[in-house]
Amino acid sequence: MIGKKEKEEDDPMTLNEAITLVIAAAALALSIFTYITERLRERKKATIDAYNLLQNEVLDKLRDYTAAQMKTIAENSKSQEYKAEYKELGTLLARFNQFAVGVNTGVYDIKILRRLAGSHIGNQYKLLKPLIEKRRVHSPGVYKELEKLANDMPDKARKKPTGTVEETGEVR
Repeated sequence: MIGKKEKEEDDPMTLNEAITLVIAAAALALSIFTYITERLRERKKATIDAYNLLQNEVLDKLRDYTAAQMKTIAENSKSQEYKAEYKELGTLLARFNQFAVGVNTGVYDIKILRRLAGSHIGNQYKLLKPLIEKRRVHSPGVYKELEKLANDMPDKARKKPTGTVEETGEVR
């Protein structure tokens, strides 16, 4: 009996143990795949939800403004007539920039955003540009996240993000 016990200790693995190990490895691989797939789905959903919130809280309110009105508000931001509106637009701009931080850091999926918003993000950035320039007089780096996002969005004509707003004067 001693000889048989020594022989069992020398066997690296029985067939049953090998099958069990293969099944366990397959289950682990499936679990990892499921986890990654679910995380990607959640990120896409979070992007859609965040964009819908941005649309409701910011972009819908910006529809009421023309480029000329934005320029007038920015130029007259200290006057009583435009002071409150300038402040409200500043709040919308801050919210828009926060969303841009989420996209630029990978919290939200930029590919999904491109499919949702296309050139709309760039167009809104262009609309807000007079306000951004006004605020950059005192804080040069402000709204860089929003600018980066606008540059990463496709232009209607090209359907491809290229260039920068600062280089071209256009959102690309």
